[in-house]
Amino acid sequence: MEATDLLAFTVGAREGEIAALEWKQIDSKIHTIRIEQSLSVEFGLNLKVTTKTDRDRMVKIPTALSDLLDQYHKQKIKDKNIIPYDFGNGIEHLFIFSNLQEKPIRPDSISQWWRRFTNKK
Repeated sequence: MEATDLLAFTVGAREGEIAALEWKQIDSKIHTIRIEQSLSVEFGLNLKVTTKTDRDRMVKIPTALSDLLDQYHKQKIKDKNIIPYDFGNGIEHLFIFSNLQEKPIRPDSISQWWRRFTNKK
């Protein structure tokens, strides 16, 4: 299972909320994630500064998941793969799940991966 799916399953987040997660929203000391924004692909890749329900939420995550995210963050720093991404509005974002240019993953890629995984025999 990929980290995106583990997060979605553990915290009950929507695909767009997982894709929009930034490092600043993870608190590995108290093992929490703040879900406060969402990504959509309706007219290109767009960041909404609210969730679908217009309410942010703090979610407690297992220590093991927090440790895994911490390891992933350290590896991205080591690989020098932590650079801000700007949607063109002058605001920089450091997304957890991103491509090599630090552009966030498409929310629908999470469900596509899940379908391929569950269809394997």
